[in-house]
Amino acid sequence: MNKSNFTQLKHDVNGNPRFVTSWLGYGFKTYEQAVLAANKIGGRKYRHKSFAGGLVFQAYECELEIVNKRLAELAAPEVKK
Repeated sequence: MNKSNFTQLKHDVNGNPRFVTSWLGYGFKTYEQAVLAANKIGGRKYRHKSFAGGLVFQAYECELEIVNKRLAELAAPEVKK
């Protein structure tokens, strides 16, 4: 996934940009797992009806690649030997 998979939302009350993405493209088995992983890196469950099953992040566009990378790492952790 890349930053084009994020949809920009209205800024929060403090003027910070927010972006939402779907949890389906990262390889999580359940939405709950995706929300827990997003919480670890500063994301939250998106509760608006227009984007069901979304993960919302307060980030600037330059940070979206890092968010993508971290979500992918959390979705598919390395197999421990």
